[in-house]
Amino acid sequence: MDETSDKELMLRVGRQDHAALEELLRRWDRRVLTYLAKVCGDREAAQDLRQEVFIRVYRYGATYNPDYAFTTWLFRIVRNVMSSWRVRQSRTPRAAAIGIEEMTLHDPALGPSDKAAQSESVLRVRQAVGQLAPHEQELIVMRMYMNMNYREIAEIMDIPETTIKSRFYVLLGRLRETLGGARLPERN
Repeated sequence: MDETSDKELMLRVGRQDHAALEELLRRWDRRVLTYLAKVCGDREAAQDLRQEVFIRVYRYGATYNPDYAFTTWLFRIVRNVMSSWRVRQSRTPRAAAIGIEEMTLHDPALGPSDKAAQSESVLRVRQAVGQLAPHEQELIVMRMYMNMNYREIAEIMDIPETTIKSRFYVLLGRLRETLGGARLPERN
């Protein structure tokens, strides 16, 4: 197994090393696609956005500074691509929907009535999150579904960690209120 770090691979990508880019794609493709699909709510659009992300990784590889985490640099590109996509989408109105149905694991041991109740809960959560502003949806996805810690999110969003924590807990409170006090999972 290749133990080359993401930072080392990125430095090689900056020197136009296609094999290094392929390895980064292998490592990060699924996570980037998952994030994009959850935030934009459209798997087909997410696949196109993912391509744009990795084109930019290659194009701007020489600008990568190894003093900083590769994840931070990558997800800033992801956020920039999302931002551009949202601008394009705002010109052609359509319903905003976060892809929460893809995030929920369904327990095969559940009976039909339990599955129906779980599906209803998922729909309610999806609708509640879909009502949030795009940057709030991103925060929820990064924290709750991508398992990023507050420090990583703060670096990606270029906002102090304490602000990220505060915003996250305010968002959870708003979601609980919207969902009638339902308990949402929290990550520490």
